[in-house]
Amino acid sequence: MTFPRCMRTRAGCRVTSVRPEPTREVVMGAFRGRTVIALLMLLPVLGMVAPVAAASRPNIVFILTDDQRWDTIDKKHSVDGRTPVMAKVQSLLVNKGVLFQNHFVTTALCCPSRSSILAGKYAHTTGVHDNGGPDGGVQVFDDSSTLPVWLHDVGYHTGIFGKYLNGYAAIAPYIAPGWDEWHVFKAPGYFNYHLIENGVDVAYGSADTDYSTDVLRDKVLQFITEAPQPFFVEFTPYNPHAPATPAPRHVGSFAGVAPWRPPNYAEPDASDKPAWVQSITWTQQDQTSTDAFRQRQLECLQSVDEAVDAVVQALKARGVLANTIIMYSADNGYSWGSHRWKPKQCEYEECMRDPLIVRYAPLVPRARKDSRITLNIDFAQTFAELAGATPDPGVEGRSLVPLLDGSATSWRTDMLNEHWNGTIPTFAQVRGLFTKPGGTPHIWKYVE
Repeated sequence: MTFPRCMRTRAGCRVTSVRPEPTREVVMGAFRGRTVIALLMLLPVLGMVAPVAAASRPNIVFILTDDQRWDTIDKKHSVDGRTPVMAKVQSLLVNKGVLFQNHFVTTALCCPSRSSILAGKYAHTTGVHDNGGPDGGVQVFDDSSTLPVWLHDVGYHTGIFGKYLNGYAAIAPYIAPGWDEWHVFKAPGYFNYHLIENGVDVAYGSADTDYSTDVLRDKVLQFITEAPQPFFVEFTPYNPHAPATPAPRHVGSFAGVAPWRPPNYAEPDASDKPAWVQSITWTQQDQTSTDAFRQRQLECLQSVDEAVDAVVQALKARGVLANTIIMYSADNGYSWGSHRWKPKQCEYEECMRDPLIVRYAPLVPRARKDSRITLNIDFAQTFAELAGATPDPGVEGRSLVPLLDGSATSWRTDMLNEHWNGTIPTFAQVRGLFTKPGGTPHIWKYVE
């Protein structure tokens, strides 16, 4: 049986080559037999920024989890009150870099958020308002000018491993522009899933060794070990997205975690809340299922924590850790019962706020925290500036480099959050304004 290597255009799928289906071993070793020739253009193109010299450009490792709350790294949800939920992320990233304490996504839903990350634009600009339907999913997204394209154009070797955009199965085995290595879920899963590996559909089963985060981790490690420099790798595991299936070795590891009952949990009096919150009835079944789901999400993050450790060790073994920027974040948060709401896709902080950690010794020589507002639409411009690449002229985020190197003299004091409900847009505007009476930041939020 043969599988086409397919390059999709907006008009459909165009077969560019046909090759035999490889064995798993062939796919896992696909990088080894590949010769990569990097052409460095020395003369700048009129109207474009000249690329930074290759030796000074950092490698980039971007780790993006799925539905991870901002507070699930430190001890807040610790099973014993002492050990961080993600001990390796804490020791290798937080304690070696900058933790952005007020990081938000502009749309708290998977596909709109991920599209905004790749394009550096708000959802009202990308047109991706939902995970599917007429105004959502991968088929709505214009991928012709995105972060991997910009980086590839200035000589970066690029690879993505994990989740791309919702609805990808409908256009598989399409490979988006800008990617040299493409190992993407046809439809995300923890077991019994398919990866499109450089255009070839490869099935994985239910054995412990098929756990998707571990499989993707090993592919990322191989890429880091063998890819020409400079390289950009995006590692996007499914964890801890529902159904939040932890690796077998981690099942039950958070069985003793205390229930999560913040002051806004299942609010008994919602008279001061919007009508949609007042209409939610919170039951004992809701409480039980949410507690169980939270436990599984925390257990799910353990394999990601192990993967982060493995990535750092691989960079160190190759001797490139000092010249590699590692960014860790998520596509949106999760509510866990706050304001009677279980999932994501809301304008409350639990949905909008995510972790953001950056480790890069040349700009962040020691660990610190930053309370300024950062957004997911800032990532693309940040990577582009560090790589000496030219982003799309329509980008709407801001490079985080001035925050990383300490050169920022001013920064945003508000942010816009958007949300659409199905095919009927309900434009929600959120303004976050920090003031510091007594040295303590406060957030004000206006929703309409």
